[in-house]
Amino acid sequence: LLKILGALLVVAAVAAVRVRYVQQRSQELEQVVEQRTHELTQLQHQLEELAYSDALTALPNRRMFGDWCRQMIASSERQDTGFALLLIDLDHFKDVNDTLGHDAGDALLVETARRLRAIARQADVVARLGGDEFAILLADTGVPSAVDIACRRILDAFDAPVLYEGHSMRTSPSIGVALFPADGSTQDALYKSADLALYEAKREGRNTWRFAHRETDAAAQGRAA
Repeated sequence: LLKILGALLVVAAVAAVRVRYVQQRSQELEQVVEQRTHELTQLQHQLEELAYSDALTALPNRRMFGDWCRQMIASSERQDTGFALLLIDLDHFKDVNDTLGHDAGDALLVETARRLRAIARQADVVARLGGDEFAILLADTGVPSAVDIACRRILDAFDAPVLYEGHSMRTSPSIGVALFPADGSTQDALYKSADLALYEAKREGRNTWRFAHRETDAAAQGRAA
């Protein structure tokens, strides 16, 4: 009986040790899984940032801008409000790249992004669509008079030159404006309207803004002059 009892105690002790070992290993595995999950979540966030943000300026890229535009359209339709799409192109940007190099051009783009962010309100969306093309969604701004104020502030923000390695770089923005829903009820329609207005701003001498609608365009031309 004593031998049997001793054997049972040994078995129980061994079982207890194994249970403690399994519990310890389980805790270690849970910690590893938690750590790996955290790392994967961080990696996913980084990948999303790479997919939706511009690597040079850290602004939303064209893809993210499209998402924001669609969300703003949906919100404006629900609330029966308007907003404005501003397409911004830097005048004579190619001259900077040709004369000072692409590093100088990149510095000019970074500073452009900084100045546009400083002007925009918290509810607005500033994005770089590619090259020297930027865009701003002016939330709850569906009338030309309010857009005029924003466009004038953008032009004024580029009065000061951008300094780069002893060089004084000067540029100015040309802006095309499309109003939702008057100039388009979809993202593509709004973009096309704003792009045509931007072309008009370039054709009319640059460093100004033009509206997609000709009747508001004439008024804006007088204010810009």
